Amino acid sequence: MMQSNAAQADESLDPAERNVDRWVSGGAPGWTAVGLLGFLFAVSFVDRMILALLIDPIRLDLGVSETQLGLVFGAGFSVAYVLAGCRWPTSPIAVIAAHY
Repeated sequence: MMQSNAAQADESLDPAERNVDRWVSGGAPGWTAVGLLGFLFAVSFVDRMILALLIDPIRLDLGVSETQLGLVFGAGFSVAYVLAGCRWPTSPIAVIAAHY
């Protein structure tokens, strides 16, 4: 009985290579990653919108100027994202989270 060329080529690969071909070709894992990234983007967007909506009540409650609040929400937010994204051997955010 003769096998097709595709079946013969598939049998010549070891199991690990067959798995790589299945994952690289897309399918469910690719769409799962797209869905997860989309969800994380939505959470980040909602987080920023909530801060923008609550900026006046927070400013009045803390008694700070608009400049001070702008520095906290602008530069402070950027610095926090940079530190969270650092690829150092031990990220400062990870050390702080583990300590407390």
